[in-house]
Amino acid sequence: GIESPGPKTKGKFAKVGIDPPGSPPRANSRGSLNFAGGRSASGQVYVNRVDNNHLDREPGARPFATLDEKSMSIIDSIHSYKEGMGQVKAVNKGEDEVRSQFPMMSRIEKCWIEDDR
Repeated sequence: GIESPGPKTKGKFAKVGIDPPGSPPRANSRGSLNFAGGRSASGQVYVNRVDNNHLDREPGARPFATLDEKSMSIIDSIHSYKEGMGQVKAVNKGEDEVRSQFPMMSRIEKCWIEDDR
């Protein structure tokens, strides 16, 4: 999990070319992106569609990025499963389980980071 931007965490994020959570860490608010189950190794990312402040107290539940409102309007148009339907368990079992249990779950095939400086 990701709890603070220590050396181990910084190394994890450096591998994918993004900044680790800052200090204070990002909150699980609308538009924030996080790894399913708090594990970056899963490769499964979710977007907080609403404020989920209760996740801020869970180990490893630290968002690594935030979408702007234009991006969130796209996310709002995508099918959504309710929290607590077993997504984390399915992710832990693997991609076949996710596809079986959540056939309408959207997948990101490609993404990139734009440098707007």
